[in-house]
Amino acid sequence: MIREIRQFQQSVYKIDRIDKVCAYLLDPELQLEDETLYQKSLMVEPRSSRLSTASFTAPLAIVAAAAAAANGNGGQEEQN
Repeated sequence: MIREIRQFQQSVYKIDRIDKVCAYLLDPELQLEDETLYQKSLMVEPRSSRLSTASFTAPLAIVAAAAAAANGNGGQEEQN
């Protein structure tokens, strides 16, 4: 097993740079602070129990909050 891992680590991979992807990944407006990321990770997977109900409902809340932020409404639900 270790031999296989070393083989993959020592292989040279040709990965083409895609400027649009690089710009997206490095966009400072999309980057979150470490504490924010940590709190979100606790919502998805609490330290106390991996099987708590929060671990199942939190991902939906995070997705909804991210979608709201991306739409520029600051986390508020849309008013129709």
